[in-house]
Amino acid sequence: MPKFIYYSVLLVLLIQVLFITGCDRATPAADPAYLQEIHQWQEARLASLKKPTGWLSLAGLFWC
Repeated sequence: MPKFIYYSVLLVLLIQVLFITGCDRATPAADPAYLQEIHQWQEARLASLKKPTGWLSLAGLFWC
């Protein structure tokens, strides 16, 4: 029985240490140039999907 208590306490302490160290990290701010590149890609992708020969037009034909 004492081994069980010892291992239980050890496990709880280990979980607490891992939780504290994992929550301590702050995420760095994203590079504005990278965010602009992602935004441009999203706009180009949406335009590609919406054009008359895009996938959204094809999917729209299925629902008609």
